[in-house]
Amino acid sequence: MLDFTRVVKFSRNFRYFCVAVLKSNFHQGPWNILYFGTDQFAVRSLDSLNSLKVNSSLINNIEVICPAEKRRAKDIKQNKNISTVRQFAEINGLPIHNWPVDKKNVDFLSRFHLGIVVSFGHFIPSWIIRNLLCGAINVHPSLLPKWRGPSPIVNTLLNGDTETGVSIIEVSLKKFDAGNILLQKKIQIPPNTTYEGLSEELSILSSNMLLDVLTNFTELKTLAIAQDEKMVTEALKVSKEMGYVKWSEFTCEYIERLSRVIGHRFGLKCKWNDQVVKLETFGEGSTLPPGASDSAEYGQPFYNSCKNVLYIKCKFLRTVEGQRNIR
Repeated sequence: MLDFTRVVKFSRNFRYFCVAVLKSNFHQGPWNILYFGTDQFAVRSLDSLNSLKVNSSLINNIEVICPAEKRRAKDIKQNKNISTVRQFAEINGLPIHNWPVDKKNVDFLSRFHLGIVVSFGHFIPSWIIRNLLCGAINVHPSLLPKWRGPSPIVNTLLNGDTETGVSIIEVSLKKFDAGNILLQKKIQIPPNTTYEGLSEELSILSSNMLLDVLTNFTELKTLAIAQDEKMVTEALKVSKEMGYVKWSEFTCEYIERLSRVIGHRFGLKCKWNDQVVKLETFGEGSTLPPGASDSAEYGQPFYNSCKNVLYIKCKFLRTVEGQRNIR
């Protein structure tokens, strides 16, 4: 096998010829990794990879690509709220490259064997992937091709799925989450699972799977499986509007799911007496509230001032009751 550290000393044209040769053979560690990530889900995998770099010979170097972010100077000084990849990289001394990458400055990319993409949220153009010796892989928290796209965990829970998992795939040069599957593992979803709980479990699974992929990269790449395009389901992007309850469309069960899945982020809201009401705690009403009847219209509210509870009729002749908090 050619020695990459010697190849880069040659002329530009010859170097690119040699890189093409290396790209088809250089599939084992120690790895030089370029890590693409943004949020807390991506931090756990980066933490595990950084531990491998420090404590084993599997990883030689890790550098990070992420967008710029605004933070308060006080938080930076006190190292609080380490919830993004950039914060983790700063604290642990990992070199950072800003996103987007300047197309005129791509020479640094050829230093890396592999790109690892975890919860990045930006489409990576083909000229970046082609400049990485072994291309790039993506960690996606769903059983692809189900729930391609943004927020797969949210879509999994809102849909009431009973199982999910993690897929590690090759990064496609053409579209999000469409690459061949290198490794996929499945888990069951217990009843009443929250977004935070499932995200934590999948992030741990992702970290362990990345170790398997880096250790057995050549074999897994050879056996990679193409996704069945007929089985694709697209994940919807999460927005604040999802937190507004549509009483004539949502069942009590679905409203309860919304609370578990996006309540921590946006909260659930509705309008009552021309005011926006935030639903803080709620559950399915076991009996009809005072003054209510089966003939009540969807969305019709009944307020019990003694208990400070607002009862609202949902789809399928059921009611949801909740403590009100008028903003």
